Amino acid sequence: MIFGIGSLFKDSEPYKMSFNQVVHSQQVRSYLGIPIERGFISGNMQISGPEGVANLSYSIEGPKGEASVAVRAFKELNKWSIECLVVNYEGDKEQTTIVPCQ
Repeated sequence: MIFGIGSLFKDSEPYKMSFNQVVHSQQVRSYLGIPIERGFISGNMQISGPEGVANLSYSIEGPKGEASVAVRAFKELNKWSIECLVVNYEGDKEQTTIVPCQ
């Protein structure tokens, strides 16, 4: 059952949008190296017709280290937008804010 839920998250638009922004971030690439691999994902999503909200967290890793990604996204009129996207590096207090939290 957990595998099924994780698969649903990985197929979700908020996850795909956020991961795309993360792997194309110059800061993340220089900190973790490339390629950047996906890891475990958790969170929650609530969708009601053309509206919804998603709060997700997932791990990523590259040749130089690991990090966790936090993303908050909203769906309005059938269109998802990321409202907050932050990468926190493991073993460090450094973080990269890709989309500032509002």
